[in-house]
Parts: sequence; C-alpha cells; structure tokens
Amino acid sequence: QGRWNATKSSVKSLGTKIESYAMDVGSLPDKLEDLTTKPGNADNWNGPYARPSELKDGWDQPFVYRMPGESGADYDLVSYGAD
Repeated sequence: QGRWNATKSSVKSLGTKIESYAMDVGSLPDKLEDLTTKPGNADNWNGPYARPSELKDGWDQPFVYRMPGESGADYDLVSYGAD
C-alpha cells in the first residue's frame, strides 16, 4: 500500500513538473529525462524540473511517458508497478 501511495503522489508531482516544463519551453518534453537535463531544442529551459530519482515509481521502476497520450490526452504517465 505504501508503494502504491508513493507512486500515486509521484505521478501527480511529475505531472506538475511536465506542465512547468511545457509552460517554459512551449512544448511537452520528448522524454522524461528532458526534465533533468536540458535538451538541445529547449531554449527557454529553466530546469532542472525534476531529479533523476523522481522519474521512478515506488518500485524503483522508470515511469512510462508517452507523448502524445494513447487516449487523446496530451501525454500519458504510467507505472506498471512491481511487474
């Protein structure tokens, strides 16, 4: 239960960081690592927006980031949990 709650909280926090990046740069990041290290195409990057450890879920697995999102959303941020 603790890992699930931590992951749920991390998704919300990471979503906010993705949105902050988008507001500064003018587009969503191509990959989550763009939140930690300035990509070459991000002139107005004001990061880092996240620490590398924040890109992992409660099971220490990397979050899956899809842009555009599969369900019509701008992006998807997914944790597959322990498996």
